[in-house]
Amino acid sequence: MENYSSSETIFYLNILHRPTALNNDTTLHHISSSIYVQDAVNYTFTYQDILSVPNKSLADVDDAYYQWYQINANGQIIGSISNNTNLIESADNTYILDFNTSLRAVGAYALFVTMQKNNYEARTALVNLEIKTRVFSATLPSDIFTDNIIEVYSGDPFSFNISLQDDTRNIALTGATVKMDFQNTTYTFNETGSGGYLVNITDYIKLLDTDFTNTSTTNIIISKDNFVTQTINITM
Repeated sequence: MENYSSSETIFYLNILHRPTALNNDTTLHHISSSIYVQDAVNYTFTYQDILSVPNKSLADVDDAYYQWYQINANGQIIGSISNNTNLIESADNTYILDFNTSLRAVGAYALFVTMQKNNYEARTALVNLEIKTRVFSATLPSDIFTDNIIEVYSGDPFSFNISLQDDTRNIALTGATVKMDFQNTTYTFNETGSGGYLVNITDYIKLLDTDFTNTSTTNIIISKDNFVTQTINITM
């Protein structure tokens, strides 16, 4: 423009990624999870734009996946880190991590989640997952046993039932193997239903005429896949 000098101003424009949160965390989102083997558990994530009011859940993200590896008792990785597995996007703009926990073996696992969308800050999460062996309780009949002691008259057959309960599901434990050694013979209990197991003993070494009593101890061993094996000491 005539009669005016020209001026030039230089400025720098720094365009930032829009800030985000993952399940309301703006840093690493950490989940500690402890379940029993065969339990089915999923993990849900919400990737949020925290500049919007209220916070907006982001959909159609560019990356939404997890990697996992198993950990030994010393915290070291067993095997190798997995390939990426996509999270499942839901209609409500949440993302589901389905690790198929009901099919996983007992052990410790680490699952690392990554979520990213163009123009937004990436977010990560760490799931520390422990899959535990199940536990059960065993009950001897109180009308036959006192402090795990059973009295039998020499020559008489005897039988007793043991009841098993899955304490992790609060249901009767079926399909278990129950065995007992007595006088060098292994007896297997027969399942009677509703968590009951029965043993019948008829042929055993009886007292000599010169004996008044004889005491022996033995163990009832109860086992089932995915359960802690239990041993019950009894006295006859």
